[in-house]
Amino acid sequence: MGRPIIVPADLDREVRFERKVAAGGFMSAGQSTWEPVGEVEWAQLREDLPSRQEAVSDGVALSRRTARLRLWYRDDITPEMRVVTGSLDQPDDPPPADRRIYEIIAGPVELGRAEGLEMKIEEYSTTGNPL
Repeated sequence: MGRPIIVPADLDREVRFERKVAAGGFMSAGQSTWEPVGEVEWAQLREDLPSRQEAVSDGVALSRRTARLRLWYRDDITPEMRVVTGSLDQPDDPPPADRRIYEIIAGPVELGRAEGLEMKIEEYSTTGNPL
C-alpha cells in the first residue's frame, strides 16, 4: 500500500471557505458580501515557485501569488468560492496583518474516492506602487 493521498501531518494551515452573497434591495444592486461556508478546516497550502508574478492594471501594480490547496474531502466547495487564511479567530475589520484572501482558479478536484480535495488558488494584492 502506498502513501495516503491526504497526510494529516501535512494539514498545517487553517482555512475558511466563503461564498458571495448578493445584497438585497434596488439601491444595493451590484454590491455583495461574503459569508463563511461550513467550519474552519485544516489544509495544506503549497505556494508555486516562482511564487509571485506582477502585472499592471489601470496604472496600479498588482502582485499575484498562486498556490495549491489540499484538504479532507468536502462536497460543499465550488469554484465560485474564495479561501481565507491567517488569524481566523480575529475579527475581520480591520483584517489581521497575516490575513490572505485567495480565489479558486482551478478545481476543486476529488482525490481518490472522496478522500480529499485539491484546488489551485490565487491571491491578488496591490504592491503599493501605483504607476
